[in-house]
Amino acid sequence: MHAQLLLAAPALATARRYGRALAISVLQIGVLLLAAVVCVTVLTVQVLRERPDLRPNVAPKQPRAAAAR
Repeated sequence: MHAQLLLAAPALATARRYGRALAISVLQIGVLLLAAVVCVTVLTVQVLRERPDLRPNVAPKQPRAAAAR
């Protein structure tokens, strides 16, 4: 897949060509991870809206003035 990048730029030094291919690969992985995080977040929000019983039971916070008494 990245061989086309290496062959398309013969004027670049070998290190720059491989560095460019590596940077593109890292960028692709970053975009994939970001897309996965967004998908998991959206699905989690949708499920919690449909099934509020799955939310953890958290006691409501009391104001500090009432807690100090």
